[in-house]
Amino acid sequence: MITEQDAALQVTQLLWKLENELDAAFSTVGELAMALPRARAEARLSAVVGQHAFE
Repeated sequence: MITEQDAALQVTQLLWKLENELDAAFSTVGELAMALPRARAEARLSAVVGQHAFE
């Protein structure tokens, strides 16, 4: 049988894990937001190329 403290610890650990994974995902989105326009400019592509990645 799981105790209330054990359940709280499990939830806390999952919330911590989620927060870290969200931080990593937001960081990756930021990197993509910087890299995509630069790559389009270097390849002389239209601004709409790759835009679906943000949508």
